[in-house]
Amino acid sequence: MASSFYEQMIGMKINYDKSDLLTIGTDEERVNEFARIFCCKTGEFPLKYLGVPLHFTKLRREDLQPIIDNIIKKIARWKGSYCPMQDV
Repeated sequence: MASSFYEQMIGMKINYDKSDLLTIGTDEERVNEFARIFCCKTGEFPLKYLGVPLHFTKLRREDLQPIIDNIIKKIARWKGSYCPMQDV
């Protein structure tokens, strides 16, 4: 099986409880067959990976706006706590 080959080569074990099989343009019967082979769940797009939305098409600005807002908020806090106060 391909997964055990990967595990042997890399030295890490795949956690199938945390793994989803994602396919593009594959009929449902084939997807279910692959899921049985690899003993994992099936998933679908869009999904989030490390908090970043992923899709097989181009993401829209609305998809990324929450991440952009979060970064701007963190930068503002960083600037406020690390920049010395200046007398004007």
